Amino acid sequence: MGSGNHGPATMSLDGFIADPTDQVGPLFDWYGNGDIEVAPGDLERMFQVTAARAKYLTESWKTPESSQATK
Repeated sequence: MGSGNHGPATMSLDGFIADPTDQVGPLFDWYGNGDIEVAPGDLERMFQVTAARAKYLTESWKTPESSQATK
């Protein structure tokens, strides 16, 4: 097996990370910074994301049952 330098791993325990100005900002701000609305199955919680993120989220949120229904 090969080896490599994977660098340090970090994780937010409080839901906040540093923003581009090195200030503390909400971890999930990106869920509200786009023009496309998507919902993870709960229409009460719509996210505003970019087109690329909407495509990724829509695909990743599909369940095996919903994938079968569209075939």
